[in-house]
Amino acid sequence: MRLFTLAIGVIFLLLGASASADEVTIQYDDGTAEGQLQGLVTGDIEAFRLSTDHPATLLRLQLQLDGGDLGGDTEVHLWSEYGGNNLDLDGDLITPIALSVAPGVDWYEFDVSAAAIEIEPWWNFHVGIVHLQDGEPLVPLDTDTITPEIRTEYYSVADDTWYYAGTDAGSYAYMIRAVVDYHDQIDPADKPFQDDTDAAGLPRTNARPAWADYDNDGDPDLLLAGSLLYRNNGDGTFTDVTEAAGLAGLPGSGGLWADFDNDGNLDIYVATSAYEVYYNHILRNNGDGTFADITLTAFGGEELLNYESTEGLGLGDYDRDGYVDVYAGAYERESLGACPFDKFFRNNGDLTFVDRTADLGFKDDMFQCARGVQWIDFDNDGDADIHVSNYRLDPNFLWVNPGDGGKFVNEAEERGLAGDTTGDPVYYGHTIGSAWGDLDLDGDFDVVDANLAHPRFIDFSDKTQVLLSNGAPDFGFADVRGDVGVRYIETHSNPNLIDVDNDGDLDLYITDVYVGYKSQLYLNRLVEEGSLRFELYNYQGGILVDNGWGSAWADYDGDGDLDLYSYGLWRNDFPAGNWLKVKAVGQKANRAAIGARLTLEANGKTYLREIQAGSGTTTQDDLIAHFGLNEATVVDRLTVAFPGGSTEVLEDIPVNQTITVTDTAAPDADDDDDNDSHDDDQSPGPSGDDDDNDDDDSGCGC
Repeated sequence: MRLFTLAIGVIFLLLGASASADEVTIQYDDGTAEGQLQGLVTGDIEAFRLSTDHPATLLRLQLQLDGGDLGGDTEVHLWSEYGGNNLDLDGDLITPIALSVAPGVDWYEFDVSAAAIEIEPWWNFHVGIVHLQDGEPLVPLDTDTITPEIRTEYYSVADDTWYYAGTDAGSYAYMIRAVVDYHDQIDPADKPFQDDTDAAGLPRTNARPAWADYDNDGDPDLLLAGSLLYRNNGDGTFTDVTEAAGLAGLPGSGGLWADFDNDGNLDIYVATSAYEVYYNHILRNNGDGTFADITLTAFGGEELLNYESTEGLGLGDYDRDGYVDVYAGAYERESLGACPFDKFFRNNGDLTFVDRTADLGFKDDMFQCARGVQWIDFDNDGDADIHVSNYRLDPNFLWVNPGDGGKFVNEAEERGLAGDTTGDPVYYGHTIGSAWGDLDLDGDFDVVDANLAHPRFIDFSDKTQVLLSNGAPDFGFADVRGDVGVRYIETHSNPNLIDVDNDGDLDLYITDVYVGYKSQLYLNRLVEEGSLRFELYNYQGGILVDNGWGSAWADYDGDGDLDLYSYGLWRNDFPAGNWLKVKAVGQKANRAAIGARLTLEANGKTYLREIQAGSGTTTQDDLIAHFGLNEATVVDRLTVAFPGGSTEVLEDIPVNQTITVTDTAAPDADDDDDNDSHDDDQSPGPSGDDDDNDDDDSGCGC
């Protein structure tokens, strides 16, 4: 091996000084090369992606190079990560190394320890060569080693295109290695999140999860892909009850929980993404652990079923009549971008639904490719608006509820929620899922749009956006992602806003689809630092999810902190923070209190939550609202505004408990008669008296 010691100017990465512990060689090849790329010319690039399991100082680079019969010149590079497993050609971490390669095959080693380059764990760096002449020197390939987690690429200057070197099963391994010094290692057993998947008896899948207590035993159960049901046994384990419950064989791609008939038992709406092959289903909870498929009667016959591909789904009560309605976002039909109008179904109150898509205005705008739907009262006026996360470079929707039963109006463009409109032409983004929450604790809801953004389209495709609301009276939104520390990753998919450490502010978790792409956990440092900033906490937190898709949170073990299902079950053992959990129960409002606004005041701060059935890309966090309270020992005031029902106020509540708050407004005596007439009289509008709706508006706690 030929050794080179280099004195080089560097760009430093993010971690601090090394405390030497373990010297490790990062190596993916098996030691033997079987081939090499052919036909490469001057300007072409061969590059190899590497990553570390712990914080590391980079010591040496090792490359096997084939100089052919004559030898030749090349240039060795060390590049930083651009985002989403892509190298940054403008991000050289060392001065490129001009190298004369001798004839034949040999290893070349470069001592870069003087540069003191720090490598973040689970964050990539890239090593390779830029060709200074046609043909050799080349980097040999180990084609016997196929590894999905790595990526071997080459750039063709003639095509101005990057190509992947490997098979469908994974990447070949270049004969490129890195020697690092691991330091500041954290024992996996000491990290706050622990992988409990196997111990709990749950599968490992990136299916869309939805948490809820379907059997009313006090702990959240888990629905996966709308068709696999796991009952929480209350002892840290789960039982697969899919067949016993009557869900076996359902063609679900996702599912959400709601009590459609207000009988106290949570029902399921099952979405399917197979256009014209399968239809969406409604499953009624029988209250005995089983479900009945009522789809045909619920929609009035087979000709009225929803056969559209439903990737985005959200549930809420648009007219505050006490019954949960359905917004089913439509995705592609036969080809890319061939998406029909979304569908809206009003709940008649008797377990039947009527299609109100056209007369509520949902066909008055363009049709797009929906992948997520979230109901949210973003403008604090007491009625539920609808945000739709659209894919295929489509603008997102913000359907604003007029509050009088009339047509919704799409105001996404005016309020800054359609996507980035600065390009020419404007292409928007590939939004997969969105999550709402009060990120900056200013009393209104902000939103994170998770966008898949391929680097080859980055000049016109939106990156993920962190959109802060400017509050009343405008309720406009502005993207601050680049200012608050959320990194660009190519395949952002499903976001969640939750308080994982119970410190009082909302943290951010985002999945990344595709093998080799890691999900990210960001801690919000607003409480600690006084301003909004997200700190990447993957390594320290312990959540290691590759090829994630759906993700949802619930306190499955009842210890007061939120646990995660994302390609497995992750138990949260964060030591910090007091908490309060609130179960809201409707009477005049829908029984599961979907759409209820909770405003909590403690230690001089105000926290907002809204009970949602649908977030991200058809996922669902537990219906019990969770508040992290940091060091607060008592909740000064809790206000719960039920949609179409009462506003309840509680004071001086001890922390670290789960409480139930019930809507005290009784259902109207003629509600049943009104609901029975909905099939014939399809006029929208709030049911019940106006005073209750006025109370809802004035008591939203904002």
